Amino acid sequence: PAPPDGGGGDDDPVGPGRELQGNFARPCEKFRMCELGQCFNPTYNGCFQSTSYECKGMNNEARSCQPTRRPAMPFEYSDHPLLVDIDGLLPGYAVGPAARSVLLRFVDGVLGDCLGSRDVPIELVGVDAPPGRVPGRPHGVPLRVRVGAPRDVTGFVLSYVHECLGDRRAELLDRLAKIDGEYSFVIVEFGSYREGELDASRTAAPRPPSPPPARTRDPTPRPVRTGAPATGSP
Repeated sequence: PAPPDGGGGDDDPVGPGRELQGNFARPCEKFRMCELGQCFNPTYNGCFQSTSYECKGMNNEARSCQPTRRPAMPFEYSDHPLLVDIDGLLPGYAVGPAARSVLLRFVDGVLGDCLGSRDVPIELVGVDAPPGRVPGRPHGVPLRVRVGAPRDVTGFVLSYVHECLGDRRAELLDRLAKIDGEYSFVIVEFGSYREGELDASRTAAPRPPSPPPARTRDPTPRPVRTGAPATGSP
């Protein structure tokens, strides 16, 4: 039968409480379970602090198997286009400055908390709103997210951004509804856009034309008397 976890089988030179026998291949594999600042002592089959007696008393051959720190991955900064699309507004309704400000603060706050707590180190540098809008998306608000991350993670940043914001979607809808009741029955989707497709000549959805001013009735002109005034008899 297979030996229990921790070794102890005939082909395992490092069983609990047994001294190291022969080569160090198996003990070196066990170093993976130790944290930084620890060593694996094959004699005691366990991890210990590097300053402990169990670590300092190891021979040089066993020390050669100690884990080394992973080299740091190249860190680079990049911009990622984020489109917050609000579906369900009337065709002539414009996403005004108050709603845009809420979107900007919401995205910045959520990503600052969410991206920084991931296993992969991602630093949020900032969120801004480039001028213009995406043609055909009258209620889409384009934003730009700038982050710093390891080079091999950059291609996945936008999917992490969508995941973070999607988990807090209900909170965003609640904030928008407090601005205007028109946002009470909308759906918010998070997507992307191409930098070159922004129409910088317009920054918001068109507003409906203002109604013409109400016509007021012209005042009736007072009659003008002509001719010489009548004179009384002497």
